[in-house]
Amino acid sequence: MRIMDSDFDLFFELLDQGYRLTSIHISVSKINGTKEEAKLTLTSEDDSVLITTSEKELFEYIIRLHPIPHIDDDDSDFMYIEDPDRYFEIQKRVFEILSGEISNLKIQDKTNDIPEEVIKRIRVLENEWIYSEKSLKVFGTSLSEIFFKVGIINVNKDGIYFDLLDKRDIKLNDIFSLHERNKKFDYSIAVSAFFLSKRHPPSTEEPSDVIIGLVEYDIINREILSFNIKTINQLFRIKDSFPRHGLWEYVDILFSSIKDALTFVSYLPLPVDVQGYTCLPWMCYCLLHNSQSLKLNEYREFNVPLLLVFGIPPIFLRRPGYLFDQSTQKAIIMFGLNEDEDTLVFHQIRFDVSKGEPNLHFHYEIIKDGKVDKILNHEVINFEDIMSFNENLGIGFLLASTYDVTFDRYIVPDRFEGIFDVYRDNPMLVYPLYARSMAGEKCRTLIKDSEKREALFNAISKPHEAMKEEIIGDLEEMGLLKDGHLTILGNIVSIRLQQMI
Repeated sequence: MRIMDSDFDLFFELLDQGYRLTSIHISVSKINGTKEEAKLTLTSEDDSVLITTSEKELFEYIIRLHPIPHIDDDDSDFMYIEDPDRYFEIQKRVFEILSGEISNLKIQDKTNDIPEEVIKRIRVLENEWIYSEKSLKVFGTSLSEIFFKVGIINVNKDGIYFDLLDKRDIKLNDIFSLHERNKKFDYSIAVSAFFLSKRHPPSTEEPSDVIIGLVEYDIINREILSFNIKTINQLFRIKDSFPRHGLWEYVDILFSSIKDALTFVSYLPLPVDVQGYTCLPWMCYCLLHNSQSLKLNEYREFNVPLLLVFGIPPIFLRRPGYLFDQSTQKAIIMFGLNEDEDTLVFHQIRFDVSKGEPNLHFHYEIIKDGKVDKILNHEVINFEDIMSFNENLGIGFLLASTYDVTFDRYIVPDRFEGIFDVYRDNPMLVYPLYARSMAGEKCRTLIKDSEKREALFNAISKPHEAMKEEIIGDLEEMGLLKDGHLTILGNIVSIRLQQMI
C-alpha cells in the first residue's frame, strides 16, 4: 500500500479499494488541553485496518457519519448526514417508542376551522354520552351498546344539539340524507366507537387480536376529524387489569387521550411489540389519507370513513370483523351495512400482496349474496406518500419490522413501493429499521446456541438464580439481559427468535 499524505487520503483510498467502515470510536481527553481522537476500523473480505487519528479534516468528516440500516437485510452502513441534529431527533423518537417512553404520537391534528370553544362543548357532549353507556350491555355480554350507536352533534348560532342513532336501524339512504339535511348547521359531527373481532364464536384457526376504535367525523365536509384505534392487548397494557365494566372501559381509555385536546387528534397505535401491530398503521393510513368517494352504483357515492361511523360490528352476524395473518401479511376489517329494509351487506377493507399487485395494497369490497364486488382494487400503499402525509406514521410502518420477521423480510425489501426512493433521497428516514439491525447478529448467534436461547426465553419467568452465572454473563455482555431481566434489545431478540426457530 502506498504511503498517504494524510489520514483523510488513507481513509478514502481504503474505501475506494473496497474496504468498509465497520466501527467508529471517538474519545476526548482534557489532559494538557482538549484532545479529540477517533479510532476507525475498516474491513475487507480478508483484511482489517485500524486508523487512529486526530487529524482535523478527517475528524470533522467522520463526526457526521452515522449508521443507516440496509433495506434488504439487517446490516447497516455509516453514511454522511448533513443534518446530524435531525438524525438524532429521529433516533431519539424511535427508541422512546420502543422503550415505551412515548405513549401517544400524533399522526394527524386538525380543526376544520371549528373554534376552540365549540370543540370544548363538543367534548363535553361526547364525554356525557360515553359515560351514559357505561352499564349498557348487548345480550348480557361484556360488549357495550356503545359499539352499536352513533352520536350526532350539531352546532349553529342557536345552540348545540345531540342526537343518538342506532347503527342497526340505519340504511344507506339514511346516511346520504343525513349529509344533505345537516348542511343547514354550522358544524355537524358524528362520534362512533367500534369493535372488531374474529368470527363469533371464535376459531382457534384464525388467530388475531381485537380492535377497539373511536372516530370523530365531519358530516358536512365528509372527512374524518380523528381516528384512534388500539388492540385489546395494547389497551390491557394501559389498564393493567381486566375491565370491570366490560369493553366500554377501553372506549373510555381512547377518549381520555383526546378529551382535553382543543383540536381533533389522531395517534399512532402504540405500543408496537404486540402481535398484530403490523397492520394497524396500514389501517390508519388507508382511512385518514383516503377519504375519496366510491361509486357503490350508478347513482350513489359512498365515503370510505363512513364505514367506521355507521358500520355494524359483525360479531353476531357470523362474519369476521378483523383478521390479521402474520404469515401471509393479509388483513381485513369488515362491517355490516343495511342496504335497504331487508338487505344487509358486508363492506370490507382488505390488505394484502398478490400476483396481481406484488406491492402492499388494499381493496374496498362489498360482499352480498356470496358475491364480492370490488369497488377499489389494488390501491398501492406508497412509502413516499406515507412520509408526505405524516412522518410519525411512516416511522410506525417501519417499526413493525422490529418485531414481525415476516414483514421485515417479505414486505419491506420487496413489497413496499417507494421505500428505496425515500432511502435514495433522504436515507435517515429509514432509520427505524435500525432496531432490527441491532438484533440481527444476536439472533444469528442464539439460533446456534439453544442453551442461551432458552435462557433468554425464560428470563421473565425464571428467577435470576435459576440460570447459570456464565450464561447470564454472556447474555448481559450481548446487551440482552440486565440484572437478570430482559433489556429492550433482549425483548426484540426474543420475539424475533420465536418466529425464526
